[in-house]
Amino acid sequence: MLHRPGIYAIVHVLSGRRYIGQSKNIEKRWGQHRELLKGESHHNQRLQKVWSSDGELAFEFLVVEYAPANLESLALQRWLYKKEKYHINLHKSRNAAFNIVDAELVAAGSAGAQKINAKSIPGDHPDLIKLQELFELIQCHKREEREINSQISTLKGLRGIVRDKRVSKINEITLKNKLIQLVFKKTKRVTEIEKEIKVLDGRASELEEKISDLISILNEVGNIIRELNKEFDSYPKNIKKAFYDLGAEVEN
Repeated sequence: MLHRPGIYAIVHVLSGRRYIGQSKNIEKRWGQHRELLKGESHHNQRLQKVWSSDGELAFEFLVVEYAPANLESLALQRWLYKKEKYHINLHKSRNAAFNIVDAELVAAGSAGAQKINAKSIPGDHPDLIKLQELFELIQCHKREEREINSQISTLKGLRGIVRDKRVSKINEITLKNKLIQLVFKKTKRVTEIEKEIKVLDGRASELEEKISDLISILNEVGNIIRELNKEFDSYPKNIKKAFYDLGAEVEN
């Protein structure tokens, strides 16, 4: 059942706080979250901090809602977005969410920028309200995308350091082996270097897996953003102009 699309929660049992997410394959997404958390490299720092402090046994993974069967791709995306937003906002209102990103708009122009919501849209035009919902979701996922990219950049930096160390060890062992050929004796230091290279190989492999998991999540978020942008762009020009005239500030 977990391979189905839907809304899930990673719950800290003691406090009741939870990380809310959505996926087309809940089981796969849970595995990715678990590996990142165990590797101390999850993009949600609030969740990571509590996981690192209390351990995996302090958490449980719950399916909040399964998506209705037989939804077409775009309809499924919209269902997932709306449900994810609903549950995040619900638990944020109770101060019980680990989720960092907020769905909000910022009015541009004046020095004292202010938040705006659907209720403040003149005329309560239904298409403007729908556009705002789409806009909020796009900005929310763009912030998530930036956080994941930052994590990937950090891990790639660590991977580079590990690779440099490995090259250094290989150069050292090459030099030692040349000396061995002269004296026909394998030194203790050569054995130690060989062990160090194996450790570095293992660390490099772990980093590759973490980077791969993050890239997989990043690609999924990217697909979400593209689908949302397509739907946003499908609205008539006059409706989009009226929306932008409200002063919605796009985050890049």
